[in-house]
Amino acid sequence: MLIAEKFLEQGVAQVFDGKPVGTRMALEDVEMAWSSVRLRRSDLRDALEIMVEQNCLTAHSDMGNLSFMLTERGAMRFYVCLYCEGNVPERLGGQRKIIEKSKLRSGLIRFLDRRLAQ
Repeated sequence: MLIAEKFLEQGVAQVFDGKPVGTRMALEDVEMAWSSVRLRRSDLRDALEIMVEQNCLTAHSDMGNLSFMLTERGAMRFYVCLYCEGNVPERLGGQRKIIEKSKLRSGLIRFLDRRLAQ
């Protein structure tokens, strides 16, 4: 079963919720936090890959230990993902869709992307 990218983003947003820009989390800590997201462990790899590709996280390898750092772009996107759509973390398990507010989120993400590109 494939999981929509927005649910993966919401999962990673929950993992980094409340953490300041520049926070680094070891892969083991991310895995522990992911268990409370109520998505499959196998989805974590895809979620991290997407978030690194979109510059929301940066991956670091120090002596074979993988960690992920929250970027400014990621902090803004995750905040929008969790709080500007009226989401609550528990909704991930049921994967209910929010249609009306997704257009607002898309516009805000584009705005934030333009601001960060300056």
